[in-house]
Amino acid sequence: MDKQVKEMVQLIEEDGDSFAKKAQMYYQRRPVLVTHVENFYRMYRALAERYDNVTGELRKNIPSRMQSQGSLSGSEFGSELQRSPTPSPEPQKSWTREQSPRAAGFDFFLSNKSNDSPSSRKEPESASQSESDMKSEDGDDDGIAYTLHQRVLELEDDLNAANRKLLDANEKLEVFEEKSLRCHCDYMENGNGSDHAPKITDINGEFASTKERLQSSQVEINTLERRLEDAAILSEEHSRLLEQNKGLEAEIVSLKEEMASARRRFDDKLSESDAEISKYRQELAAASQKLLQEKSTNSAEVGKLQETIRISSRELEKVSEEKSLVEQQVKELEEANAEAERQRQELVHAAEMLSEDKFRHEAEILTMQQSIEDLKPKLESIAREKSLLKLWFADLERVVERGRSVVIPPE
Repeated sequence: MDKQVKEMVQLIEEDGDSFAKKAQMYYQRRPVLVTHVENFYRMYRALAERYDNVTGELRKNIPSRMQSQGSLSGSEFGSELQRSPTPSPEPQKSWTREQSPRAAGFDFFLSNKSNDSPSSRKEPESASQSESDMKSEDGDDDGIAYTLHQRVLELEDDLNAANRKLLDANEKLEVFEEKSLRCHCDYMENGNGSDHAPKITDINGEFASTKERLQSSQVEINTLERRLEDAAILSEEHSRLLEQNKGLEAEIVSLKEEMASARRRFDDKLSESDAEISKYRQELAAASQKLLQEKSTNSAEVGKLQETIRISSRELEKVSEEKSLVEQQVKELEEANAEAERQRQELVHAAEMLSEDKFRHEAEILTMQQSIEDLKPKLESIAREKSLLKLWFADLERVVERGRSVVIPPE
């Protein structure tokens, strides 16, 4: 029980950082707290069952002990009832116990069970029925205790009366013995017992009757003493059971107080959570109102954005058409590229052929250069001859000019 109380207090006193965390902790821990309360309720029922077992044992033991003692005859029991005074209600009140109120945690458990499952709606009725049964059992226990106490008092009265009867019988027996002794002495002194014979016979009969009554009283006293001893044993056992019952009731009261304290702490935390929930609900309502206002103010912008979207859609269609054209052009370019690649390959082939021709022509050029190198000395000699010829022709022209000037006179 202490462990469960500590766990409940720990669950109740833990706090979350945010409202969502607190709400999550509340919904997660509520079944755990309900489970603890159910455990408290089961402990409470176990104590009640122990109490029922003890009282049932007491009810079984008292009649068996009373039957084992033997019962009085009907006339004697009636006479004893007539002699015993009627008990007043005040002694019974002294034996009754005040019924303790039901624990708050028990009501909390019933309310939670009725909220959680439909099948538990019958639980309060059974609980109230069990409470009424406990009250009636308390009343029965009080009645049994009072009856046992009255029976002990009656047995003590009967024992005192029997003791008084025994004393009276002993006194009468002593008187009869003295009378008998005197009669016997007179008889011995006078020597004639004819006059005293009837008297002696009466005295002897009265003596025998008194002796029988004395023996009967002794037997009755022994029976009453045994009954009184058994009643004392029953009274001690009942006192022990009452002490045990008081201990159980103290445990029940302590359990009820702990459950009530846990219930109060849980209610406090629950009220705080409810206040925070109300606060966040108000904030949520304000945020929703603000959102609606922003939505109304943004409706024009939304219209503009929709118009922009329509324009963008048309432009997108144009772009799609242009894309189709570009794709067609790309296709044509790819075909042209393929044609160019074919032509490039042809050019490469032609270049290869030209390279071969080039190599051949280079060889020819080298041959020609070699021939030119070979012809250069000849050309140089020819150039020298040419220059000599030019000089010769120049000299010849001068000579011719001089001859002309001599042959043809000037005008």
